[in-house]
This record gives sequence, structure tokens and C-alpha cells, in this order.
Amino acid sequence: MDPAREKVHFPEAAPNFFAGSNLNRISERRTDIPFLSEALTSPNSLTLLLSNGNPLASTQPTALHWLPYTDIKELVGNPFADSENQRYPEGVTLVFLGIDKPLDKSPNYYWTLDVSAKGPLERSFVELQERFTDSVYSFIAMRPTCFGLSPVEAAILAQARALVDWNARNQYCPACGNKTILVDAGYKRTCPPISPDQVSAEHPPCISTKGVHNFAYPRTDPVVIVCTVSPQGDRILLGRQKSWPPGMYSCVSGFVEPGESLEEAARREVREETGIVLGPVTYHSSQPWPFPNCLMIGCIGKALSEDINLEDMELDEARWFSREEVIGGLENPVDLSMKDSQPTTDLRLPPENAIAHHIIKAWALD
Repeated sequence: MDPAREKVHFPEAAPNFFAGSNLNRISERRTDIPFLSEALTSPNSLTLLLSNGNPLASTQPTALHWLPYTDIKELVGNPFADSENQRYPEGVTLVFLGIDKPLDKSPNYYWTLDVSAKGPLERSFVELQERFTDSVYSFIAMRPTCFGLSPVEAAILAQARALVDWNARNQYCPACGNKTILVDAGYKRTCPPISPDQVSAEHPPCISTKGVHNFAYPRTDPVVIVCTVSPQGDRILLGRQKSWPPGMYSCVSGFVEPGESLEEAARREVREETGIVLGPVTYHSSQPWPFPNCLMIGCIGKALSEDINLEDMELDEARWFSREEVIGGLENPVDLSMKDSQPTTDLRLPPENAIAHHIIKAWALD
């Protein structure tokens, strides 16, 4: 083989915020019931409580607060005590996140538990929340407070929040309406088959039980976010929504539709929102975005046209910006923790915890 053909350059890039978890998810062990039982009841078991998507954390400094199994044992029991089946108490959503293995130490086992106040365990959840909420610990808002977490903790939280949210939204079978049950340590929900004596004209067998279709898997919604470069390569197209802080502009973004490639989705979104026709589209990087379960797919596209037309009126404004303006905007990012409503004529760009910041930066500093 020609040695020159073996020289493929893979640029290194730091992971985007909400990516870069240090946990090994060991997905192959999610059906290993004896392992799960040990992982839950171990002295090294650590559980993160989530209430309405907000994690239990300390605020000085901002850090997730993990509980030992003994603090949740009375509420959740051990769903893996039966070596043949996973049996969760009604109303309990407990998800296995993975393990880490510090040097010269036994592994830690990470879990998350949804304690949102609802259902048959509402009183117990409220009591658990009250027990661990004080002047040091509280359930902190995902936006903007969680942006103060370390990158590793933010990545673990993204996994936990997305899975808890998916389980909360998929408690009933879409085919027959029966209550689904949680299996595989939180990574599947299934519509349990009904017994023959329960079958009737009013309650026929669920069509989802044929083949593997009785399983529902965690949902991830792909979103393209596009830095659009002018035909000459000297400017980029950015837009803003009316609800954004004054002066803030960002990349065009939108959900990938069924039957679309990423490139096709990028071209469609840019054309729909700005009227600009895109040619070549290249991939930059991706970012989990747990609001509630998106995957932001960063792209850079080359425009074939320059005339802006806000066709679908999703944007309040769209403009071309020079490299000099963009570099100034990178030095003046929006602080999402501040309610800044003062008018400004300066360009302001998304903060560093948003993938848009890094796509724009890649172009501006290239």
C-alpha cells in the first residue's frame, strides 16, 4: 500500500460540555442480575437523586451530591434480589449509569434515582427530598446552575437526566396503552404480554409483542447546528431569536427529519430559516444536550448564495459577520447566569459550554 494513503489526520479536540464522561457504561452487564444486585448494594454504590430533572448538588462549589445505597435502601429495596428477573417497585425509576475504577481501589458503581413527586411514592419522594435539602445541598436548576459543574460531572448528569426523562415519558405502550415495565437497569421498557384468559375483543394481544418490537429504547433526537460560511470564505451567517439576550447571535439549527442525511438536514434548515443555499457540508463535532434528550451535531457549510430571506420566520434576524466581528464576539460571550436586558450594538456569541461557540471559533481562528 502507498504509505501516503495511510496518513490520515484526525484532529484532536476537547470534548464539548456534557460530553467526556469518565464512566464505563458496561452495557453488556445490564442484564446480569447478580452483578446489578452487587453493584447496587455495594458500599461503593453511589446514587444521584433527580427531581423534575434537577440534580441534588452542593452549590459552594457546584458539585453533584451522591448518596450511598443505605440512604435509598428503604425506598427502592433491591430490584435485583431475584436472580432471574429485575423487579422494580411500582413508581421507582432507578438507572445504572456505569462504573469508574480509581487506581488501586475497588470500582465505584453509579446510579440515578428519579424522586420527582408523583405517583404512588409521592409522599416518600417528598420526604427523601426534604431529608437531603438544607443550607448546603439542594436540587439545582439545570440551566444555568449546572453549567457550573465540572465537565466530567456535567457529562454524567447528561446521561442520568436523559435516561430519567425518557423513562418518565414512556410509561405506556404506544401500541395498546398498557403500562410498560422498566428492564435492563433502566435502558429498556417493555409491554408485558397478557395471559390468554385476559384476551378479549376489548383487550386483544398487543401487536408490539411480536418479534423484538415490544421493547422501547432510550430516545435521542439528532439536531444539526450549522456554521454557514460565505462563498468567499470571509464571513459567516448567524441568526438570532427575539427571546435571546440583546446582541446574541448563533448558528442555525434544527432537528434531523426521517429519511434525511445530516448534510441534507443542514441544507434544509439553513434554507428554511435564512433562504441561503448551502453546498458542501462538513462535520465538526457533537454535543449531548439533555434538554431533554438531544444530540447536537456541529457542521460547517459553504454557502452558494448570499441573499437572506427569513422564509419560515423562526429567526427574528440573520446577518453576515466578518472575521473581525466574530473574534470580538468570542471575547464577549453571553453569560447565561445573568439576566442581561440592556440593549447593545456589539455582537455577543453563545458561551463556551455551547457547541455553537466552538464551531464559530474553529472558523474564526482557522
